[in-house]
Amino acid sequence: MVIFTLTVPNSNPRKWGEQIGKVLTPTGAWGLAATPDPLKMVFTNGNPNTDGSGFGVLTVKDDPLDWAPTTVYTNLTLTDNRNVFEVNEGVAVTMTADGKYAFVAGRNSKKILEPKYPLGPNPKLVAATEPVPGVLTNNVTLSGDGKYLIGSYLNLDGSGSVRIFDAGEITKTVANPGDYWIDGHYRGAGNFNFQPLSQRRATLSDLTRVPIEELNPLILPQNSTPGIPTLIASAGNPLGLIVAQKPPSFKAQIEKLLKAGAIANYDRLIALIIKSNDQNDLRSVVDDVPMRKLIVDSFSSKPEMATVLMAALLKGKQWWENPPYNDFTRHFLADKKNDPLPYTANMNCWEIIWYAAFLCNQMTGDKIRSAMETVGYKNPVFSAMRPIMGYQDGLPFYPKRGLPGEQTRLPKPGQLVFFRDEKAQDRKLAVGGDPGHVAIALNSTQLVSLWNQPNKNKTIQILDVSQLKGYVQVGQSLDFFKGILW
Repeated sequence: MVIFTLTVPNSNPRKWGEQIGKVLTPTGAWGLAATPDPLKMVFTNGNPNTDGSGFGVLTVKDDPLDWAPTTVYTNLTLTDNRNVFEVNEGVAVTMTADGKYAFVAGRNSKKILEPKYPLGPNPKLVAATEPVPGVLTNNVTLSGDGKYLIGSYLNLDGSGSVRIFDAGEITKTVANPGDYWIDGHYRGAGNFNFQPLSQRRATLSDLTRVPIEELNPLILPQNSTPGIPTLIASAGNPLGLIVAQKPPSFKAQIEKLLKAGAIANYDRLIALIIKSNDQNDLRSVVDDVPMRKLIVDSFSSKPEMATVLMAALLKGKQWWENPPYNDFTRHFLADKKNDPLPYTANMNCWEIIWYAAFLCNQMTGDKIRSAMETVGYKNPVFSAMRPIMGYQDGLPFYPKRGLPGEQTRLPKPGQLVFFRDEKAQDRKLAVGGDPGHVAIALNSTQLVSLWNQPNKNKTIQILDVSQLKGYVQVGQSLDFFKGILW
């Protein structure tokens, strides 16, 4: 077995792309598979004369300069090596996602076998499937969801087949053999000649003498799920097997990126949100309180990023409607509620920013009410909101979206972006008025916005700055004024 590291251009102090060593095995390595432990791999030697070391576990250190490989072997012999049910010549291996079981294809034994706790200090071969006369087992894999075990079989005439087993039923049988019956002739309940009069509860040791699917017939999917065949014929020899892996869910991808470093992965998080058009995916994060807490905790040093990320997750939701007679005002001010609003609730452009901050625990219901009461929320217009949102006439303009000669600045994630009427022709006319809209920046070119523009879309949108008209001024983040203006 030869070990390589992956190439990193222009850098090679730790032997990237070079062979860092090799591990000698008794007769080579036929089957090789990754495990849940990044420092361990499992392999088989594929030689019928060395079944005593037929299944191996390779362990290394996470250091290509001192990787210290060690190997531990497990005997593939179930009984005395003379039994027709014995195991020979392990040629392929795969492993369950929890690392508790490995499945080995035994070629000459014409079966699939299961070592238990293969990554522990004392792995043990505990069970095997029914030998198939006239064929050689040559590969094994698990389906993408881990539910089905799939083996490929070569017929002696050159044709082949693929057999399917229920992996969950296999592991359940190994874990609880006493739930199944065996008769006095070591025949399981799935055997046509099973004798109920001599039946008894099976033990783990019985699995070394009885095919596991005979003990539990539900291991063959045809007995539990008619749509899943047990045997698929093949015109040729299916030497290799690979299955499509079930992609991780949207929420799982978001969680992984957050835990791997939210700030470093911010652009990837935003790209994932922009790409998703499935409202159920987006809601799976927003509706999950622990996920919202993870967002807040992951951006603890940059809370404005948590707020804009939450605003982006709300895309396609809420409806634009100005206060004071909208759902947001009624919910927080009139009814003094402190729980989230329905996705169909209406609010306006600055309220959605408050609401995203509320979902991130940056603003409480009391803080929202305090801000409303400060400006007088009977008939709020932007002139009343200017202090609370940190708007000033002298804010820098967005590049090429302001008056000539004025200071410009690109927004950072979480900063507020204000839109002014373009009719003002000079600085004198451009100041002293009120913005008509405020959005929150995702990055230097994109915004999260709730308005009736563009395209008369009144739900939350992710837009390029260029899609909205008017002079554009760049302010601070909502969090910047926490404890100062609200």
